[in-house]
Amino acid sequence: MDNYFQQLAGIVKAQSKCTETGILQLRDLFEVKDFGVNDHFFQIGERNRKIGFICDGVLRAYILDEDGAENNLFFSTTNNFVIGNLSPEMECSFNKQTLTDSVLLVADYQKYHDLINTNKQLQGFHENILYKIHNKIRDRISKDFFSNASRKYSQFLKDYPGLLDRIPHYQVANYLGITPTQLSRVRREFQE
Repeated sequence: MDNYFQQLAGIVKAQSKCTETGILQLRDLFEVKDFGVNDHFFQIGERNRKIGFICDGVLRAYILDEDGAENNLFFSTTNNFVIGNLSPEMECSFNKQTLTDSVLLVADYQKYHDLINTNKQLQGFHENILYKIHNKIRDRISKDFFSNASRKYSQFLKDYPGLLDRIPHYQVANYLGITPTQLSRVRREFQE
């Protein structure tokens, strides 16, 4: 726990002016949880009951289309926060699933929310988390909407360095909106 919490504390310190007292208050909320491959952290429609910090692992955010097909929205990796929606009272608006064995620090989102509402430094830090998640989704939409497969793949490599070697390639193809065969072709083009 101490190493994992130090990892979280390092992120909080780097992204805010939070005092040691605030960091210790955060520590009291989080506990270490192990997840296996394909475990769900949360699913669409569930009440947004928890917030997580990825100490190790890769998770994907995905939705189901009207035919029940999965569509990957984005990936979250080590040192990212995962949250199902803005408020503890809201339902999760997408699914979050592990793609690798993963270790997360997990807190009750209502207790976390109550704490950040009493600490301006933590509140600013939390707003930064939400801002980053919002930007990740916005960038995904704006960068990929009119891109061809090669540009999408190039952007994926920039956005997620080293991830290609950590997760199944069909998940990457799904994220890019192409078939695994098309992904193989694009990868060959980049290797030439």
